[in-house]
Amino acid sequence: METKLRQVRHFSKEFKKEKMQSVTDKQVTVRELSKLYSVSETAICRWIKTYNTLPSQETIVVEKVIEELKTCRFKKIAALEGIIGKQQVEVFFLESVIACGSELLGEGL
Repeated sequence: METKLRQVRHFSKEFKKEKMQSVTDKQVTVRELSKLYSVSETAICRWIKTYNTLPSQETIVVEKVIEELKTCRFKKIAALEGIIGKQQVEVFFLESVIACGSELLGEGL
């Protein structure tokens, strides 16, 4: 059976800082860097934590674009459901007015 040799690579401090900065500036995502350089997302997150120049009280949130799109879609869905709900209430009200008017006039629907 053939064994695969694990390729060990070392990246310079400058390289890591440069890539960390491109992620924090939102020029590229962690996932894209991971695929481009065949480095785990965990390693890139460690680079960000190690070489981050922001004060320790500040936190960088690295979100996947997909999550951001889901959040946006959920907001749109909630807004549309609200509109539909208002229209349904209006339809119910108008049907009730018509039914009451029909009763008063003695006409059936």
